[in-house]
Amino acid sequence: MRVIRAIVVVILVALAIAAGYVYWWTSQALPLSKASVQFSVPAGSSAQAVAERMSKAGVQTNSWLLYAWFRLSGGARQIKAGVYEVEAGDTPRRVLER
Repeated sequence: MRVIRAIVVVILVALAIAAGYVYWWTSQALPLSKASVQFSVPAGSSAQAVAERMSKAGVQTNSWLLYAWFRLSGGARQIKAGVYEVEAGDTPRRVLER
């Protein structure tokens, strides 16, 4: 019984740490290669394709982190076609809100 309790505690601590990291990361400004970065989203693009386009355009973070944020936040299905701009100081949350 102690082993099961210890495993549950370890899992809960790991989940709390992961949640804290996600909250921290989504509150930080995205690093950009220049003052502002523009990218286009063609109609029918997947969230993964959008994350890759952002990284290629100059958002200097791993595209899989952006993709994971899009999916975890529930915003992946709400991404629309268009031209977008990420400015200095924009956070992952703010980018997804646009």
